[in-house]
Amino acid sequence: MERKTRGAYKTWFYENITTKGRKAMLNQVTDYINGILEVTDILKEYTMQLRELNNQMNKKLFTWLLQLEGTKCLDKDILSIAREQGISSKILMAASWRIEDKVQKNVEKLCSERVLLLNDSNDISELIAKSLYPAAPLPSQIKIIKEHNKRIAKITVPNQEKGLYIGRNGVNIRLAQRICGIKIEIN
Repeated sequence: MERKTRGAYKTWFYENITTKGRKAMLNQVTDYINGILEVTDILKEYTMQLRELNNQMNKKLFTWLLQLEGTKCLDKDILSIAREQGISSKILMAASWRIEDKVQKNVEKLCSERVLLLNDSNDISELIAKSLYPAAPLPSQIKIIKEHNKRIAKITVPNQEKGLYIGRNGVNIRLAQRICGIKIEIN
């Protein structure tokens, strides 16, 4: 009788506690995960909106700074900006827009950071080469490949020059990637 009672309790416990409890826990975990994914999607959307707002503000700022220097620059002349405030900025200008060294130096003084003004190019290798300044790769050193539907620029450089390409704390390569819209790998 004791054995039957224990067996009945074990069966009841397994059916009512273990099985149902496991299902309930899995349902709760699934609900939590779905909730977290929804929050993540909302945060990604707001992050994109903030990036766009930041980009527009930076465009207005540099348009104003360039106009302050006497150049006739409009918002449409600035195609893209990659900026880490107080450290460095890379600004992609329309291909027809000409940049004077004096203007660039004065803009650097006004915002207290390194500013690279570069002209757009139809050749992505040429644009990448320009955006990596102060490093100076030849466009022929840059190989563009496709991996998983994404373009990647692979540049082979001597070990002693890698620091120049990457920049302090990775700033140079990070800004070059943002301004060109392509991942850059230094080998």
